Amino acid sequence: MADVASRFLAATELLNSVGVPLPEVERHSLGEPVWILLEDLGPQTVFDRWKGGGLSPAALDRLLTEAVAHIGRIHLLSPDRVRALGSPPLDRELLMAELDLTWERFLEPRGLVGDRILAGQLRAFCEAVCDRLGSAAPVPCHRDFMVRNLMLRTSDRDGAEPEVVVIDHQDLRLGPPHYDLASLLNDSLTLTAGQRRDHLATLEEDTEELALYSAALAQRMLKIAGTFAHFAALGNERHLPLIPRALRRFFDALDALPEGRELAPRLRREWAAF
Repeated sequence: MADVASRFLAATELLNSVGVPLPEVERHSLGEPVWILLEDLGPQTVFDRWKGGGLSPAALDRLLTEAVAHIGRIHLLSPDRVRALGSPPLDRELLMAELDLTWERFLEPRGLVGDRILAGQLRAFCEAVCDRLGSAAPVPCHRDFMVRNLMLRTSDRDGAEPEVVVIDHQDLRLGPPHYDLASLLNDSLTLTAGQRRDHLATLEEDTEELALYSAALAQRMLKIAGTFAHFAALGNERHLPLIPRALRRFFDALDALPEGRELAPRLRREWAAF
C-alpha cells in the first residue's frame, strides 16, 4: 500500500498545482501501517444528491460546468510529470483489454455475442474505436471522472455556491482526448441531448474532435457495463441498474461514428430483450 499511497499523494500535489479542488490531506504516514487522513466532505457524492432529487436541472448544469472546467485544468499538467506517477497510459492496448474483459464478464455470459457474424462485426467495431483513440495524442486525464467521483465543499462565504471537489484521483494518467468529458456527461447520469449539447459546444465545431469524443463514449460505456457486471458477480449489485443506461449511450455513440452506423440497427434488435 505504500506505493499506492505515494502515488495518491503525488497525484494530489500535481492536481493542486493547477487548481483542481481535492479533499485536503490532513495527515499521512508511509510507514507501518500506511494511512492517509483526508478532509471529510460528507456522505454524499454529486451522483447521490442528483439521484435523491436534491439537485435541480439548473444546479446540476452549474456543477457540470464547473467540473468541465476542472477537466481543462487537468489537461494543463505536464505529460512527463503525469507519466512519472507510474500508472500505465490508457492507450490502444489497455482500452482494448478493457473491452476484452467486458466480452468475458458481460457479453458472453448473457448470450449477447452468440451470433458469430454479429460478434465479428462488434469485435471489428471495438478494434476500430480503440485504433481511433490510440492514434490521437494522449492528454492527462483523471481516468474515472464522473459524478460518483465528485463531491461538494460548502463555502465559508455567505451566499457562495458549494465547490465541486474531485476524489479518487490516484489513477491520474495519460489517456485519449475527451475521455474524461465522455465519462462525466454519460457515466451514471441521464441527461437530455440538449443538456449534453451545451457542454459539447466547442467540440461540435470540429468533426474529428467530436468523433474522438464519440469513440471515447463508446469504449467507456461498453467498458463500464463489464465492470458493473463483474462487481455484481463479486456480490456488489448496486451498479446493475446503471448497465441499461450505459448501453443506451453506447448505441448513441454507435450512431455517431461511421464505424458503427451499419452495426447499430442490428445490434439494437439483437439486444432489445436485454
